[in-house]
Amino acid sequence: GQSADLVTAVRGQLSQPNAYFTISEGLLRDAVAKPIDRRDPITDVILGTRIRGDGRTTGAVDLRTIPNDDKAVIEIDTRGRVVSQNRGFNGPAVIRSTSTTNFNAKQIVEFSNTQFRAERARVAAATGSNIHSVSKAGGGLGSRIVADVGMDKAREKQGQANRIAASHAEDRIGRRMTDEIDSRLRKAWKRYQDEYVHPLVRRGALPDHIRFSTTDDALDYEVTQASRAQLGAPGAPPELPADRDMVARVHETAINNYTAALLGGATISETDPKVGTKADVSL
Repeated sequence: GQSADLVTAVRGQLSQPNAYFTISEGLLRDAVAKPIDRRDPITDVILGTRIRGDGRTTGAVDLRTIPNDDKAVIEIDTRGRVVSQNRGFNGPAVIRSTSTTNFNAKQIVEFSNTQFRAERARVAAATGSNIHSVSKAGGGLGSRIVADVGMDKAREKQGQANRIAASHAEDRIGRRMTDEIDSRLRKAWKRYQDEYVHPLVRRGALPDHIRFSTTDDALDYEVTQASRAQLGAPGAPPELPADRDMVARVHETAINNYTAALLGGATISETDPKVGTKADVSL
């Protein structure tokens, strides 16, 4: 509590960030960009027709980092296709068709020391369909009339139905992507809080400086691991080596300060079972 100006000056020179972690855009891409190939049931209502189908979604996921100095920002880009075999029910008519929906979905994900969050996925889709047949449920009298009239009406409304189906697909794909990313982010945030933040908060040693950021080819995390009674690094870190997917640059003060914060004041007890003596070590 003495010589506040001197303490500030010393800390300004000798408390630089002392831990840097860098993950390349390529490694992040490899972690999330798994090929998509799944089957899902499809239910929908379009122009009064109740639709049931079995859809197969295939596609690929790409990722890029967006430069930002205040938080880490990445964009996830998913391109794919949904092919479904459908049956539609409208009055006595049963409509069998195949639909193909091509889509492109983009989602922004942000990491900061206060939250991990994702914006709602933005999806653009286009649907085309092929009507195979129209028949009367259960067959019997009037089947030919139902088939002929039903086919004419189905083809007349096919364009409008495709546009509605594409809009519904955009909502459906957007919700699924958003839910999946939100679930992963909640788990990652909980782990970050439980394993790093909360232990230091309990010790009153959470660093003042924690920063996530992104460049055009990497995600960076830097921290000054030092309490107000500790010092950080005396200068800048070593140059970041090229062509590395993951790099940690850690000054010795980060390790010393972190272990002191977690273990300082703790007592370790050990009893020798042979002689029954007990030894206590205070840290």
